[in-house]
Amino acid sequence: MSFLAPAFRILAGQAMLALLFFAASGEAIAAPKRVLLLYSFGLDAPPWGEYSKQLRSELFKKFPNEVDLFEATLETARFPGDVDDGPFADYLAALFSKRPLDLVITVAVPAALFVQRQRQRLFVNTPHLIARSEQRRYVRSSDSNETAVLTEIDFLAIMQSILHVLPTTEHIAIVLGASPLERYWKEQIQGEVEPLKGRVAFTWFNDLSFEDMLKTISRLPPKSAVFFATLAVDANGVPQMDPKVFSRFRDASNAPIFGYEDSSFGSGLVGGPMLSISEISRNVVDATARIVSGAAPSGLPATVVGLAAPRYDWRELQRWGIQETNLPARSRIDFREPSFWSQHRWTVIGITFAVLVQTLMISALLFERFRRRRAEAASRKRLFELAQMNRSLTVSAMSSSIAHELNQPLGAILNNAGAAEVLLSKSPPDIDQLKEIIADIRKDDERAGEIIGHLRGFLRTDDVPPGEVSISRAIEDVFNIIEPEAGKHGISIEHDQLSQPLFVRADRVHLQQVLLNLALNGLDAMKDISSSRLMVFRTTQIDEASVEIAVLDTGTGIPKDKLKEIFDSFVTTKQHGTGLGLSIARTIVEMYGGRIWAENRDHGGAAFRLVLPLVRFAA
Repeated sequence: MSFLAPAFRILAGQAMLALLFFAASGEAIAAPKRVLLLYSFGLDAPPWGEYSKQLRSELFKKFPNEVDLFEATLETARFPGDVDDGPFADYLAALFSKRPLDLVITVAVPAALFVQRQRQRLFVNTPHLIARSEQRRYVRSSDSNETAVLTEIDFLAIMQSILHVLPTTEHIAIVLGASPLERYWKEQIQGEVEPLKGRVAFTWFNDLSFEDMLKTISRLPPKSAVFFATLAVDANGVPQMDPKVFSRFRDASNAPIFGYEDSSFGSGLVGGPMLSISEISRNVVDATARIVSGAAPSGLPATVVGLAAPRYDWRELQRWGIQETNLPARSRIDFREPSFWSQHRWTVIGITFAVLVQTLMISALLFERFRRRRAEAASRKRLFELAQMNRSLTVSAMSSSIAHELNQPLGAILNNAGAAEVLLSKSPPDIDQLKEIIADIRKDDERAGEIIGHLRGFLRTDDVPPGEVSISRAIEDVFNIIEPEAGKHGISIEHDQLSQPLFVRADRVHLQQVLLNLALNGLDAMKDISSSRLMVFRTTQIDEASVEIAVLDTGTGIPKDKLKEIFDSFVTTKQHGTGLGLSIARTIVEMYGGRIWAENRDHGGAAFRLVLPLVRFAA
């Protein structure tokens, strides 16, 4: 087997070399294409800024991660006379001497002429794609490594379109700058519109400064129109290629503005037949794709993009009162504000249907609400009747203690009355002692009246709207009612309360009934115990919005199997209880937005706690 080892090593080495070869080939295939976008004017100069933005977007969309894009701007086209472009050529030579380009795309004629002049020095073997050159200005070189996407601007057709849209037009102001390129276009436009000279008068802006242009365009005679051709440099030699230039013309003009570049469409241009930036960019990208895929530029004929079908801005038509019937055939209107019906037809139909359905539902709900309110009123009435019955039963169960409590002041009144008769029989009677006896009688009478008053208030049957109830006052009233029963069984009662009074929104009798039911449960739980018998009412403010009232006893506590259901109806731990007292207490507490629960205390006894929302503090 030893003779196989060298063979395996040879095979492994060959496999490794193959892998390295394929990896290197893969890297070569994946290398991005270097493409130079060379502009004639500034990147932000209108309309070239839109061309650059559209071209970049289309190239990256077509070649994601496949193109290494470089951009440069010639700028010399704005200057009159011959400008030495040698330093710019030196810059490009330094940049790409060790980074050979796969394609040069020039935008507009000046950049194209620069590449043709510098072909042998900079781009001897690099394909050249000329973009956005008007075919009048295009001069094809003898180089077979060149092709073009050209444009064709029919100025006569544009002027005829303006006259078609505005038939009464007598004057057209043509905005052009003073650079050599713009003066060339003035000659071209003048030659093309020669047939219209007897029909309309033309004003040229080449010899005006920018400020004079604005003054002139703001004082155009009636029946005028404006044709915005191009503005790179004004008559004073000041560059005017800022994107804000057109907006200043739009704001100053007293006549509608037309043009042939759709870069300003939507920002004040009325419209008409225009060059489509997106269409030109698509053609450039398609040609780029074929060239970088290996096609020779000489085999790609120049593409010519003419004026697109007329487009108009509906807002500008409205602004200048232009009738849509005046627009040429096949015109497209953009930015139209749709009519309410066309914009919201299905919404209106849907809303109408929904309203009908909702009307039916609301009618049904109103009927159901009426039935529910009637049922709630009946239920509330039954609750009040049941609560009244519970209060009556409570007072009845405490009747012996209450009677004993009443007997004390009544007996004292009787004894004092007898003593007064004895004193009156004496001659002379002891007036000072009689006064003391009468004061004692009055005091005992008031005590008896208070006991009866508390009972009458507790047994009230009328339905009173909830109001602000003092918690401490309600607890004092309960004290007065249960005190005889507590004293009868040797039970002490304490009130652990806050220094400032607290108020809740409730019915005073309802709150008394809740506290009384809780207190009586505690009293019953402590009757049969031999240890200390103590009941504590404790008031604790939880936060700014709520208060807790606890009723604590030292009784036998609540059986664990009854703890969770002790507030349910007919559940009781008493031998003769009805099981309604605590259920009524929970219903009342929840009716006023509170909650109630019970728990066993650690050292024996039970704790009933209820939380109610606070109304306010007393000062």
